[in-house]
Amino acid sequence: MKSISLCMIVKNEEDRLARCLDSVKDAVQEIVLVDTGSTDRTLEIAEAFGAKIIHFTWEGDFSSARNVGLEVAQGEYILVLDADEYVDRTETLQEDLASGADAYLLSFENQITGGRTYSHTALRLFRNSPEFRFREKIHEYIEVNSNSVQVGETLVHHDGYLKEVIISKDKNNRNLTILKHLVKKSPTGYNLYNLAREYQLAEEYNKALFYYEQAYEKSKQEPHLAQLLFGYCMTLKSAGRIDDGIGVTRAAITAFPHYTDLHYILGELYEHLGYQKDAEQCYRYCLRLGEVKQERFVYYGVSVNGAGSFLPRIKLARMRLNENKLSAALDELSPVLGNGRWFLEGLPIYLELACRARIPISDQVTLIRSLYPVKTGSDALALIRTLYVAQSSLLETFLQRYGVNLGTDVQGAAYLYNGCYEEACAIYLRENQAPLDELVALAILQENCNILEKQRERFQGSDKQWKVLLSIVSRQRDSYELSVETRKILSNAGVLLLRLGRTSSWEQIAEILKHSSSEMWVYLCELAQQWGEDSIVYRLTQSVVDINISIPEKVHLLRAKVLLTKGEQNEVWKIWNAEFSRRRTLAYETYVFYLYFFRLQKEGELTRKLAEEFARSYPLSGWAQEQAFGKGTDHQHR
Repeated sequence: MKSISLCMIVKNEEDRLARCLDSVKDAVQEIVLVDTGSTDRTLEIAEAFGAKIIHFTWEGDFSSARNVGLEVAQGEYILVLDADEYVDRTETLQEDLASGADAYLLSFENQITGGRTYSHTALRLFRNSPEFRFREKIHEYIEVNSNSVQVGETLVHHDGYLKEVIISKDKNNRNLTILKHLVKKSPTGYNLYNLAREYQLAEEYNKALFYYEQAYEKSKQEPHLAQLLFGYCMTLKSAGRIDDGIGVTRAAITAFPHYTDLHYILGELYEHLGYQKDAEQCYRYCLRLGEVKQERFVYYGVSVNGAGSFLPRIKLARMRLNENKLSAALDELSPVLGNGRWFLEGLPIYLELACRARIPISDQVTLIRSLYPVKTGSDALALIRTLYVAQSSLLETFLQRYGVNLGTDVQGAAYLYNGCYEEACAIYLRENQAPLDELVALAILQENCNILEKQRERFQGSDKQWKVLLSIVSRQRDSYELSVETRKILSNAGVLLLRLGRTSSWEQIAEILKHSSSEMWVYLCELAQQWGEDSIVYRLTQSVVDINISIPEKVHLLRAKVLLTKGEQNEVWKIWNAEFSRRRTLAYETYVFYLYFFRLQKEGELTRKLAEEFARSYPLSGWAQEQAFGKGTDHQHR
C-alpha cells in the first residue's frame, strides 16, 4: 500500500471540513492543513482528525499557500482537496496508485444551483516530488512535465459552486480582486478567461463577455480553449444575445465537433428563438454523441452531466408533449424513467403526460414504485418534493405511504390535487401559506370566495383588481380589465384546473382572459392544443375570427392545425390563401407546418418555393437550409 498525505488550505471551514476529512480519514496516513486565518472552529475540527496544522499569512496567492503544505508532506503520494470537496469511495485511491504512475487526473462532480451537476478532471493525486508544484495565484494548477499521468477512477464531489456558498464565502469579490490585479499585470489568455468566468458566476454578463472576447483572441492555441468557448456560449445565452450565441456556438462546434455540451447549448439557443426543428436536431445529435468520456475532459475541460443522455431526452419528450403526441413523448421519456439515477428528472413530464392521457392513479403508483424503490428517508422526501412541485394527484398517496408530514400547506395541496376539495378548503380556511393561484382555483371549483378572505395582503395588485378577482371567482360578470398580476394568477390557476380535469372551469377563466391581449389569446389556444382540447382551440380561434380584430398569425396557424386533424384540407388551403400566401415573411413554425402540408398534398413546386423562402427568411436555421438545399447544409449535424 502506498502512503498518502492529504494536503489542504482552509479558512473558516467549520461547516464542511469534517465531511471532507471523514471521507478520507481511513485512506490517508497524514493530514497537512495550511490555515490562512480561521476564526471559527476549523482548527478544533482539524485537530480532532490529527491534522498537522501550518499557520500561513494570506497574501492573495493560492499557489503559495498550497505549496507550503506540499513542502512538509511525508507520504509517497499527495492528495489535494478543498474543504468543500469529499471523496466518494476511498478504496479507489489505492486502486489508482497500483499502476505506479507519477500523477492522476481525478474526476470531479460539481453541484450547481438548480439541481444540476457538471464534471471535470483535475490533477490532484501525484507523487511527492518537487516536480509537482502549483502555479498561478488563483485557479491554480500543476503543470505536468512527466509522461506518467493517468486518468484515475477516484470520484470527488464538490459543492462550492452552489450560489449560497459563493455568497456566504464572498468568493466573487475575493476572486475578482485577485484576478483584476492579475490581468492588469499579466493579461494572458488564461487570466482573461478566468476573469470572464468570475464575472459570469457573478451574473455580470456584459463584463464577462467583454473579457471572454479578449480571452478568445489570446487563447486560440491554448489547452483551455474548449472550456473557454463553453463558458462564452453559455454567457451569450444568459445575456439574451441569442443570435450572437448561435453564431459563436456553431463556430465552436466547428473547432470541437464532438463536444456534446456545445450541441446542447445550440439546441437551447434555437429553442429560445422557437426554432423547434433545429433544436430537435441538436438534441438528437447530443444523444448520438453521448456523454463526454472521462478521458476527453483533458481536452474539453468540463461537461454538464446529462448533456448526452437524459437532458436531451427530456427536451424531446417535452416537445412531443407540447404537440400532444403522448405516445411519442413516452417513447422519448422511457430511457430516462428506466434509469434510477435519472428517474426524478423525468418524473414531472411523466406526471403531466399521465394526467393528459388519464392514466389510472393505480398504474402511475405501480410505475413509480417499480422504477424508483425508496430506500431512505431522503429518497422519500425527494420523491414527495417532485410530486408537490408537479402538482400531482399522487402526492396524497405517497404522503400516506411514507408517513411524511411536511406541514398543513402541503397537506392542503395534496387534498386539492387529489380532488378532495372540501378537505382542502378546511385546511386553507385556517392557513395562510398556500400559493394564491391554487387558492383561486379551489375557490372557483367550490364557488366559495371565503377561501380568499385572508389573502388580500398577499395580492400585489390594487384594491380594484382584488375586487375583480373576487368577482371572477363568484362569476358576477364576464368582462374585466385585468392587470398583469391578475392575469398571471388566473393563468396559473387555469393550468391547475386542466391538471385536475376540470376543463369547463378552465374555459370559464379562458373566456375572461382571452380579451386581455392578443398574446393571451395565443397562449390560451396553445395551451388548449397541448392538452388535446382541439374543440376548444376551434372555438377560441373561431371567436377571434368572428369579432373581426387583428388576428395574430399564430391563431391562424393553430386553427389550420386543428382543421387538418379534422381532415378539412380545403379549409387549410383557405387559410393559406387568405392569410399567408401574400405575406413576405412567415413565422418559423408556419413555414414548418405548411411545408409539411404541401408535401402531404404533393405540391412539389409550392414546396420548393416555400422552402427557399424559408431559408432566406431564417439564415440561422440549419434545418431551413436543409429543406431548401438538401441534407448536409448544416455542417454541425451531418
